[in-house]
Amino acid sequence: MDTPELRNNIQNGKTAELKKAVKFAVKNKIKAVGEDIYEEFVKIKAKPNKWALQVELIKALDSLEYIGAAADFKSIIEEDKPNDMVTFAAATAFVRL
Repeated sequence: MDTPELRNNIQNGKTAELKKAVKFAVKNKIKAVGEDIYEEFVKIKAKPNKWALQVELIKALDSLEYIGAAADFKSIIEEDKPNDMVTFAAATAFVRL
């Protein structure tokens, strides 16, 4: 899978293709798609029913060392929701970035 195809799979709006593309990018350390993953994260972060996908995207951004997401991670941490997986993932990623 080349970078343009990977970007297309991330941006097309289909959750299954997004997950597959993100997993491929992390496995192969393709940092060039970090911005695209971040844009998708911004689109879904307000949807509480997509928490599992949010966690996957946060972990991917952390693995790809995408510094641009640090401010969003900090705002999630500051909300301080108890027993929230998104908050746990954001805190871990923020510390690692």
